[in-house]
Amino acid sequence: NTKLGIYFLVSNLLIFLFIYWNWNYMVNKRIEVEETMNANEGVILDIFNNFDKIIYRGEGAHEIKNYKERSDHCVKKTVDFYNMTNQYTILLMIILYIILFLAIMYLIAMHQTKSINNKLFITFFTILFLYREKMSALIQLIPNYLEFNARNTALLEKIQNIDTAESTVGN
Repeated sequence: NTKLGIYFLVSNLLIFLFIYWNWNYMVNKRIEVEETMNANEGVILDIFNNFDKIIYRGEGAHEIKNYKERSDHCVKKTVDFYNMTNQYTILLMIILYIILFLAIMYLIAMHQTKSINNKLFITFFTILFLYREKMSALIQLIPNYLEFNARNTALLEKIQNIDTAESTVGN
């Protein structure tokens, strides 16, 4: 049925356009979170490396207060990122279920009017459930991919400036 095929293609295009339209925003948000986390880790390492100096100078309370503010900022950015990805995931899942509901209703209507036989109805029904499973998995993997991408980007930015020309390793 061409109506079902066109509906299915247009609805999938809608999902992928939504992802494409928001992709750079989501990536940039995750990179911000990763940079904030890395900076926070650098600060705590600096505190641990200079712990004796901080205690000797009596700046423990001050350092704790500064680190708490940095940590709170890091947590806020992380929570904001996950809230955003959860909202996008929920929206995409709602769109997916609307697509499925309408497609199943159309299949039922075609079956009721005897436009398709039982075997074809069960086949399309099964394909729709496989589609739901695969698309759900794809949508739910987006936040994981964003994390992976942001960590790689942050790591590559740090090691990009390392000069390996005069390495003494292996000499």
